[in-house]
Amino acid sequence: MLAQAQELLVMHQVHEMRDMQARSQRDALTGAHNRRYFEEAVRREFDLANRHGWPLTVALLDIDHFK
Repeated sequence: MLAQAQELLVMHQVHEMRDMQARSQRDALTGAHNRRYFEEAVRREFDLANRHGWPLTVALLDIDHFK
């Protein structure tokens, strides 16, 4: 029974960590991905393109002029 309780606790902690990570990558007001997510995604895609010798193009658009 103690092992089951410990397993449930670990599962809960993993769920909480994933939830915190997801919240850290989105803007609380708009729900849009934030700069942290963008930087991680660009790094991941750059590494993938570099590893396979693929070209990589990145386009940034400021569609709302929000500062």
